[in-house]
Amino acid sequence: MIDKPTGDYCVPIISKIAKFFQCNVKYESENEMTFLAQADSKHHLTNFDKYPLMTSKRLDYLCFLQGLNYLGKRLTDQEIIEVQVIKSSMNKNRTFYN
Repeated sequence: MIDKPTGDYCVPIISKIAKFFQCNVKYESENEMTFLAQADSKHHLTNFDKYPLMTSKRLDYLCFLQGLNYLGKRLTDQEIIEVQVIKSSMNKNRTFYN
């Protein structure tokens, strides 16, 4: 739980981020922790256009925005496939990084 470049302990900042997103921190192993912010009503809390994410998380955010276009709609079979394609290209499944 140490940031190698800075030597800082990561738990305090990760805990603050998790609190902001109203979610819990999950400790995967001694050196790995994650948190999952997942709720339709909470997506308005962030402004990642003004304060952009870095790395592939920015690409996941852009996919998330695409998915929001389908929120609250009765989806056709084609739209369900489109949402599945968007979701299948996110997080650990990402293969496109441009």
